[in-house]
Amino acid sequence: MSVQVSERPTSPPREKFEVKKTDWKTVLWAVWANFKSALIGWTFFLASFVLSISGMIVNICIFYFLATFTGSAMAPYLAKYGGNYAAYIVLGIAFNSYLGASLNSFYNSYCNGYWTCSFELYATSPVGIKAYMAGSILFDYFISTISVLLYIVFGVTVFNIGIGSGADFGVTVLTILLGMVAVGGIGLVAASTFTLLNSKQWSNPVTWFVNFLTGLVSGVYFPLEVLPEWCRTIGYLLPQTYANDAARMALLSGASIMNPLIIGDLSRLIISAIITVPIGIFLFKRSLRKAEKDGTLSRWS
Repeated sequence: MSVQVSERPTSPPREKFEVKKTDWKTVLWAVWANFKSALIGWTFFLASFVLSISGMIVNICIFYFLATFTGSAMAPYLAKYGGNYAAYIVLGIAFNSYLGASLNSFYNSYCNGYWTCSFELYATSPVGIKAYMAGSILFDYFISTISVLLYIVFGVTVFNIGIGSGADFGVTVLTILLGMVAVGGIGLVAASTFTLLNSKQWSNPVTWFVNFLTGLVSGVYFPLEVLPEWCRTIGYLLPQTYANDAARMALLSGASIMNPLIIGDLSRLIISAIITVPIGIFLFKRSLRKAEKDGTLSRWS
């Protein structure tokens, strides 16, 4: 009598959570659901929502009056921007809202997913954690857009901050997009420290250091020409410096894409993106692999 031995079924290869594959409709639905959840959370508590918007307006007032009182001293350094320090500083802070989102949103999304235990849900779903992070990052850019609109509209209508009559909005948008990509590479490096350096307490050395330098030497608040040479040298290493410079020239002086100064800034932004983005993607993927291997993506593992 022969006995048939059934072959043991082989289990399919296990897919890593961060590279799960599913249809794009499901992924987009998950991204939208997470974005909508963040939006509801932001607007649900009326007092907090009003204070958040009010804080943006107060910032506009503070920097406008600061620029008004110190504008005469800065005027000699602002010729290529039209000479208006109030417009210079308000636009710099507005543009930096987008660049700051590119720098901070990846790490903040990592923290949110970990501390709210959302990664546990998304990591076991077909969409993977990429959908959660995309929705969270999209919400950060949405908040930045609200901030930029408030800065520009409030500055123009209330404080009569003039935009150049020949302003080149196309160059401005292109410059900010390139700046966001270049800074986003640094943001991915910062997010990777969540696992690689165990920086889990809403702070990491990369964003802390870059944010510190951005406010000091990238031209957000004052032209680089007023700084010592060694400070300017550090500022020239940051993509924020070139994004702010080109965007301001395009809006306040009407500099076109054929302007040698604009070409120089855009070229440096492209070079920065070529350097930072591959490094950021490599380290970010490595951090996710390490989290999966060590079981440290979930708080309770």
